Amino acid sequence: INSTFLPFCHCSLGRSGLIRLWHNLPAGTLLNDDGAYYRGTLMKTGPLHRTSSFITHNLFPPRNCNLWLGKFIESSGEGQNVFKPLTALTATSESRRGNMVHARDFCVRQANSRIDRRPCFLLDYSNGRSKNSFPWCGMRDELRMVRPGMYLGLGSMSVTGGPFNSALFVLEKQQG
Repeated sequence: INSTFLPFCHCSLGRSGLIRLWHNLPAGTLLNDDGAYYRGTLMKTGPLHRTSSFITHNLFPPRNCNLWLGKFIESSGEGQNVFKPLTALTATSESRRGNMVHARDFCVRQANSRIDRRPCFLLDYSNGRSKNSFPWCGMRDELRMVRPGMYLGLGSMSVTGGPFNSALFVLEKQQG
């Protein structure tokens, strides 16, 4: 599966096909010697994709931001979500790197999935550097590797049904 095909393959695979694909993927490797930015693409699949998109792009971003762009994952096993600021003058408590805002911390570790008990990379929002408030502290992303640098993820929140009502997304490592 190439990088330009996967975000659009929902047309041929659909939600159930993408979830079957996720079940068959390996956990792979994620952490490297230096931190990396992974561009995120929320998949438009399933009957609740519009709700997932609204939460991801409108409720999840911190103040003065309006769009989820992806994730920054550090070699230490910690990371942050990356958002587009509304204006160039955004000044919040979240860290700014270039024209992106980093917020909504998570810890990264290899763990067994809550869905199929197989290894995955878990992004756990319950204990990041700065504690996330409710409902974000009940978030959990489970990633599996499509190929080196590309991951298919299932994102879930305890308040919206947990891992069996997940939003599908793709993370692709960006160079530089």
